[in-house]
Amino acid sequence: MEWIVQIVSHTPVWVWVLFAFLVSRGIKAFKPAEVTPAKLAIVPALLAGWGLYDLVRLYGVGVGSLGPWLIALLVGAALGWLILRGRPIGADPARGVILRPADHSVLPLVLIAFGIKYCFGVIAAILPQTLADLKKAGVPVFAY
Repeated sequence: MEWIVQIVSHTPVWVWVLFAFLVSRGIKAFKPAEVTPAKLAIVPALLAGWGLYDLVRLYGVGVGSLGPWLIALLVGAALGWLILRGRPIGADPARGVILRPADHSVLPLVLIAFGIKYCFGVIAAILPQTLADLKKAGVPVFAY
């Protein structure tokens, strides 16, 4: 149990702020709302940016590193479209807002994405050699 306390206490404050923000956005998605396109893009942009930052930091910029990331981005966009197709999404161009329905999938998806990133971050901090060994062996570990 002490190791959990150590992990939590050594987690940077910005991670907890990001976690709280993501959870609040997931909870807000439970109710229909009028949102601007920029506000609607915040969570996907944060998670995509965080993933891209780690990818470039660890693997550099190249077809071998960015190619799979872009493919995953396209697959995610396609899955998002499948989830939302047929849902009543409207717009008010005069006010510049999107009328989005309630969405109970946002919170679980955000928690899964954050949890995976957090776990790989903890592994990288505690056992950096483990991820280095995977990288050296050619195992594509794109989540950290």
